Order: sequence, then structure tokens, then C-alpha cells
Amino acid sequence: EYATKLGLPDAARREYMDVLKLDPENTGALTAVRTMAAEDLADARAFFDQGNYIGADQKARETAESYPMLNDVIRQAEELRAKADVE
Repeated sequence: EYATKLGLPDAARREYMDVLKLDPENTGALTAVRTMAAEDLADARAFFDQGNYIGADQKARETAESYPMLNDVIRQAEELRAKADVE
């Protein structure tokens, strides 16, 4: 939480991921990681909505790679990448 409060999202994500490696059921870390993943997907969708399909593809790819334990996030990111590739 400290890194999040300081506005260091990458450090916070790494810390939460470390917690989940030790305790995959840690509800606090899962909630935080899901929130971060949702924000990253929203950023990717914003790129897409603005017509920045390369940016959408890149952000969706990064999101999928950043949250390997969240299958639903990976699925959504892959769907967005497929849509961006069509555009």
C-alpha cells in the first residue's frame, strides 16, 4: 500500500505480486492487483476509442503480461488486441 500511496504504481504492482507469490489467496493483494489491471485495461480501451490502435495493442499486451494469474484480464486484453489488429 505504501508504494501506491506514494504514486508508484509499478513498484506497488511488483510488491503485490510478491505477496501473491507467497500467499495466492491474499484478498488485499488480489483486490489491489485487480484494480490495477482494470485501470490498465481502461487505458488500453481509451487508446482504442481514440483511434490509437497501436497504443491500444501495446497497452493490452503489457496488461496481459503484467497480470499472468488473472485469466479474465488476459482474455479481455487479447480480445482488445484482436480488435485493434482489425482496425
